[in-house]
Amino acid sequence: MSAVAYPFLRLADGAIRQGAWLVTRPGDQATVLGDQLEHWDYAVDLLLTRTLEVDVAAAAAQLQIPPDELSLDVAVTFGVGGQGGVRDRRLVWREPVAPSGVRADVSFALTGADLSQSLLLTTEVILSKTPSQRGRLSPDRPGLRLWRDDLHVALEPAGQRFPVEAVSFRHLVPRPPEAALFYVDAGHDLDHDFTGSVRLFLNADQTALMERVSEGDATTLQLLIGQVMAQLLRQALADHDFTPIDALPGSVRAVLGSWLTLAFPDEPLEEVRILARREPARFEAALSALAAAQVSGRG
Repeated sequence: MSAVAYPFLRLADGAIRQGAWLVTRPGDQATVLGDQLEHWDYAVDLLLTRTLEVDVAAAAAQLQIPPDELSLDVAVTFGVGGQGGVRDRRLVWREPVAPSGVRADVSFALTGADLSQSLLLTTEVILSKTPSQRGRLSPDRPGLRLWRDDLHVALEPAGQRFPVEAVSFRHLVPRPPEAALFYVDAGHDLDHDFTGSVRLFLNADQTALMERVSEGDATTLQLLIGQVMAQLLRQALADHDFTPIDALPGSVRAVLGSWLTLAFPDEPLEEVRILARREPARFEAALSALAAAQVSGRG
């Protein structure tokens, strides 16, 4: 892949000193964040930090702008995504670069419910003011991106994830039974993006459930995910026009089709439909086994 040719000067790495991204979970010490975050759960919030220092003298020389005319900001955005790519980009941190070039300490929290299969962290150095003195190729418009660093992080366990929210079922509409452990809403269009359509609500009043989910208890997660799979597939199979053939990648239909293929290999769709109706225990057992593989990272 060829490099992008920008019509203005940009910063080289020599003007930027960057620290690694660090991630801290509640009760844990900070660790270096790489391209994969293992043993993470939607009930767990994350604190992300890094240091960044711009050498203003070096940056001014590279951009052919006098140091006292150079105004820069450091900005951090995050985006989440899945098979359909990165979406829902948000600006989470922005600060001006001090003239002395002192170190910027980037720090912000991400709630578990905001995250999905993958996370993209983008750090940028941006021109914030038009310099009155500059070279012919110097950047001259506020907002121009002069340096960028991306970190793509895959979240664990692997596989399609449910956007999860903990709420009191007394306040949820439509209102499920207050004794229920979960309620799942898949929307009305199976061809919409799975991660954007399916929402899993956990009953916040069920304190034992919330504690086990927060602790990442494998048995609880297996049972929960298996039951959600069974409910979504039953709803789809009840429609005799449902088929996973030619599904859009990343759609609800595609994910349901992948569950059917993994849990019931070589079984015709009509046979699985009959199994769900006549032998619900066998149907749920197959999906529970698939859920166990996903929780352990094998699926």
